[in-house]
Amino acid sequence: SVNADDNYLYITMRGYEETLPQACQLLARQILMPKLDAKQLSRIKGSLLGMRQQRKENVPQLNQALSQYVRYQDKSDYITELTDKEIYELQIAELTGDINRAANYEAEIFYCGSLPFDNVYEILSKNLPLVANERPSQSPQDKALAQVTENIIYFLPNSDTEQAQISFFLPMQGYDKKDDVLRDAFYQYFSGGFNGLVLNEIREKRSMAYTAGAYVVTPQVKGNPTYLSGSIGTQNDKANDAIDVFMELINNMPRNAERMDNIKSYMRQEALSTHPDFRYKASYLKRLQQMGYEGDPTAVNLPKIDALTFEDIVKFYEENIKGKPYAIGIMGNPKDIDLKRLEKYGKVVRLNERKLFNTKDALF
Repeated sequence: SVNADDNYLYITMRGYEETLPQACQLLARQILMPKLDAKQLSRIKGSLLGMRQQRKENVPQLNQALSQYVRYQDKSDYITELTDKEIYELQIAELTGDINRAANYEAEIFYCGSLPFDNVYEILSKNLPLVANERPSQSPQDKALAQVTENIIYFLPNSDTEQAQISFFLPMQGYDKKDDVLRDAFYQYFSGGFNGLVLNEIREKRSMAYTAGAYVVTPQVKGNPTYLSGSIGTQNDKANDAIDVFMELINNMPRNAERMDNIKSYMRQEALSTHPDFRYKASYLKRLQQMGYEGDPTAVNLPKIDALTFEDIVKFYEENIKGKPYAIGIMGNPKDIDLKRLEKYGKVVRLNERKLFNTKDALF
């Protein structure tokens, strides 16, 4: 199987070890001389353009585009995407060239099987298209987050949506592995499952939302910013009240120190029981190295979990969340949502669908 994201081209192959050399040769032929189907490309282009034509009526996709805009502004995937015209004019030769160029970059190969190291090294070295003087990779990279210098609310009016969709974005400190335990402890307290403040206060106690949560998102590259991402799905006429409750949690987080023992017990159990599938252990270890770990994170983090206090969570909240600027994205029916009432949380900016997508050279 072959897939790609912003950072890597992934090629995964599973099969019988006795035919590994032949399988690698077939794989190399596909990479170096890909046989792409013009009819298949035409169908893909038609499908993509058809979905674009309908997405201004697609509520989940509009909400996703709004959330991207809140976090990345003009660097949103929906704004930097290929234009309609570029998709329409895309040719087989361009895609073939992209695959060939990808093969000129340095590669990481992860093998899982029963063959001895020396045997595998020889087979892969001889039978995969590994070029000399390969181009160095710049991956992984993190897309630059939007700078939030003042509290701001982006409102996307949509009279067709049955539920208001609300997202919160609050940039935090740069990633450092030394804060992993603190970061996770805050998450468990603030939004970890049904006992977390967000779901408990908004849905369980007040029945103001169908879904509610918040997550601390970490980057792919150490040193880059972490951020708090929140979301609420609720009836349009309950949107203002739900936002009030969420923002009260952000501005004046309740102190429930009696939850601390359960949080520490959960984190300890999670640290001891979380293991990657054996087929992905090598890539998992590589990821840990990228984030600054030299060995098993559990050995480093268990003593920190045992030493945690509730005051640590409060201090983390006060240094990273309380009083920090934030952005809110809201998609909902303007008849039921009081924009004037939202102004107490920041500047309100009305958006339209065209602002969220790449409309250059649009065909529809």
